[in-house]
Amino acid sequence: MQKPDYELTLVIETSQGNWEANFQKTYKVSEVIEDVKRHFGFSNEGKYQLKLASGETMKPERTLVSYHLKDGDHVTFVDLGIAV
Repeated sequence: MQKPDYELTLVIETSQGNWEANFQKTYKVSEVIEDVKRHFGFSNEGKYQLKLASGETMKPERTLVSYHLKDGDHVTFVDLGIAV
């Protein structure tokens, strides 16, 4: 079965392992971070970022499509810890 054009398959690399998942291209980076937190059970109190393979930090308010990502691209989920 073919995936719809509005979806993008990404590999999210985390300290808990990799997760290959489909996201709508119009998803905001912040929404992907929420999905990753839910999938792996990361704390809601923590601070997190997504980084491109180039090392660039993705801005939470931008959409996935604005980064010109392609199916199969890897992004890294970074746990910045819990602010106290």
